[in-house]
Amino acid sequence: MLAKSLIKRMNKKERSLVTDGALVATFFTGSFAYFNYRERIRKEFLRSEAHYRFSNITENITPWKQLYFTWWRMPDEEFNVYHRFKPYFILGQLDYTKEILLPKKQNGVDGYEVINPLYCYEGGKVSMKELWGGGDPVKVERAAIIVNRGWIPAALKDKKTRPTEVNSR
Repeated sequence: MLAKSLIKRMNKKERSLVTDGALVATFFTGSFAYFNYRERIRKEFLRSEAHYRFSNITENITPWKQLYFTWWRMPDEEFNVYHRFKPYFILGQLDYTKEILLPKKQNGVDGYEVINPLYCYEGGKVSMKELWGGGDPVKVERAAIIVNRGWIPAALKDKKTRPTEVNSR
């Protein structure tokens, strides 16, 4: 009621200014709402895709044969189609003795990024020559994969301050 009486008292120029302001506000509000709606739909789709892909059988990608992992230079489209949200596992052992600490600040706190090799157990090779020669016919080879284990604060730089780490399979 008050708004109507205020608008009636305005001259034509002021009324057109109010009308233009209302249209601009409507446009921006609608654009903002539409953008958030599209983001919600996109995230919902990704969640449903992840649930579907995570329900697949977990696949062993341990390099049983001479495999070359080229995931670090794989095109995004190929990664999204074939590998995103797929469950994988690797058989091997994380080597804590060959740890590399890279200095990195996180949220203003000094710390380190921890890098370790993960040695995968390959299927090995069978040599009939060694079998008849009296040696060990099966040779197990190890291939290493670099694993970024995350960030630790500078206070935990020394391994003695991290007693929960166990060199396990």
